[in-house]
Amino acid sequence: MSDDTIIAAIATLRADIAERFDRVERKVDGLEQKVDGLEQKFDGLEQKFDGLEQKVDRQGEAHTSLRVAVFERFDRVETQLTQLRDDITVNLAGVDRAYNAADNARADIKTLAFELSTLTRKTRRLEAQVNDLMRPS
Repeated sequence: MSDDTIIAAIATLRADIAERFDRVERKVDGLEQKVDGLEQKFDGLEQKFDGLEQKVDRQGEAHTSLRVAVFERFDRVETQLTQLRDDITVNLAGVDRAYNAADNARADIKTLAFELSTLTRKTRRLEAQVNDLMRPS
């Protein structure tokens, strides 16, 4: 092999290597652009994720305040029901006392009616006796 052939072969190899480096460089540039694009997308996803975290935090706070409000309402309703039950109990006790008083009054009236009936009979008998005594014989 002659020097010219070797130099030509080296030149061809050099050109081939330069071409391959250019292709590799273009591919690396393309990959860098893709990586840059992925980094931008990742940044966008991070921002969206941060936004979602904030929304979840706000929802958690809203859930907590709603839970507190609901339990406060339960407490108020329970208190009102307890007061209503107590009022009904007091009213029923009053009704029971009124029934007892009416029953007692009814018994007293029966007793008075019996005594009045007895007194009326005695009075009539006494009148009859007085009339008998007053008649001329």
